[in-house]
Amino acid sequence: MVPVLLSSGLMLTLFLVFQSFAPEDSNLAALPTWICLAGAAMGLVLMALGVLNMLLVRQQLATQAEAKKAAAAAGAPLKPRR
Repeated sequence: MVPVLLSSGLMLTLFLVFQSFAPEDSNLAALPTWICLAGAAMGLVLMALGVLNMLLVRQQLATQAEAKKAAAAAGAPLKPRR
């Protein structure tokens, strides 16, 4: 999920840049500027969600690693993975 959010966010944000450098006869240059601005705003939101998702996954993995360490130190059998 994280790579999808980050790459989609980057592509939507770059549409605004590509529109400014597109030749006048291209389809991208024919789009209204507000569409590219809306896409860039949505791209920034997607990138922020990707970063938040990364942080949550990192926290969850750290919590699982600590629980595994504590279980091993206490001598408890580890749960089998499903």
